[in-house]
Amino acid sequence: MQNSYIIVFSNRLVDHYGIAMAIAIPIICWFVQAVGKFFVFKKAGKTPWLGFIPVLSDWHQLDLSWNRMIAWLWVGIFVICCLFLSGIFSGLMKPYIHDSLTIVFVMTLLIIMIIDCYQLAKAFGKNFFFVLGLFFLFPIFMVILGLDNSKYLGPQE
Repeated sequence: MQNSYIIVFSNRLVDHYGIAMAIAIPIICWFVQAVGKFFVFKKAGKTPWLGFIPVLSDWHQLDLSWNRMIAWLWVGIFVICCLFLSGIFSGLMKPYIHDSLTIVFVMTLLIIMIIDCYQLAKAFGKNFFFVLGLFFLFPIFMVILGLDNSKYLGPQE
């Protein structure tokens, strides 16, 4: 049976950079992002320590910038995307169908993330360049957003 393109890509990535870097870099990015979410939640009047719980902090961030319906939609797509990325469905369907569906779900999460960066920046009164910073350097700009002097305005229409 032919391997999935995603599995081949991840195997080559680990072979090239090593398993230690493949584990260390995401953990460092998560920690910096969690610290930023801690301060953002504190500024917005939510419980700050929720920033350190991985999926729950994302749900509260979406609730902060949009509304609960989008947060629940994100959770559902995230769970489906994790199932596809883990390869649970890879034995049930042909590799090209599995990869195509995986790409569709990942792209959907990416689109939601782009719009959420825009909505989060608007909720704190930031401009378009801050949206770009949130999208490309999310952990760093979350810390900046949490520590600067901007005020939380609430979800903007």
